[in-house]
Amino acid sequence: SISKPMTAVAVAQLVEAGPLDVDLPVQTYVPAFPEKRWTVTTRQLGAHLGGIRHYRGEEFRMARRFETVGEAITVFASDTLIHAPGTAYRYSSYGWNLISAVVEGASGEPFLDYMERRVFGPLNMDDTVPDWNELVIEDGKVTGEVREPIVDADRKAALLHQIAQREGIAMEQTIAVGDGANDLKMLAAAGRRVRLCVNGTHAGEMLQSYVLRI
Repeated sequence: SISKPMTAVAVAQLVEAGPLDVDLPVQTYVPAFPEKRWTVTTRQLGAHLGGIRHYRGEEFRMARRFETVGEAITVFASDTLIHAPGTAYRYSSYGWNLISAVVEGASGEPFLDYMERRVFGPLNMDDTVPDWNELVIEDGKVTGEVREPIVDADRKAALLHQIAQREGIAMEQTIAVGDGANDLKMLAAAGRRVRLCVNGTHAGEMLQSYVLRI
């Protein structure tokens, strides 16, 4: 889920620059995504209000490598929406997969290329790489070797600790991506007004709203 705020920076940049309107149908930027009963917008996807489903069964452990974002969204693209967009909050990682396709369509370049050029590079995020699963990582560095595809949360947690120890920083600092977007000169004032805001009650109670604000 740490990729979501990173992708949100890309969305804010594209809104700021003009190529992306978060209130247009997603098909404006992803023509291959099938039309649904209701219109779905990027704003709704970012707020988990778009009606796109989340993982089913063992999909969370899926180790299949998708060569493109367009190929990845075929996992859920043909499914019906689980509710009318804007009427309910339902957390969806797949909704953010679709947003990465929107970033591609709005920017005119592959998602990972855009992220490297406009987000990771300017922020000197040298240890941030695509999670292909097959890559062997030792001492916080990609070795170039590969392993059998596997989704291993323990390995990811151990890697985060390695990076924190090597860099001499606290664990809390390894996840301060959102703060970096505000503190560094990544976005002008217009871009910083794009916010993912959640208004909720106590833990365990239903969230009342989750809105992408501009």
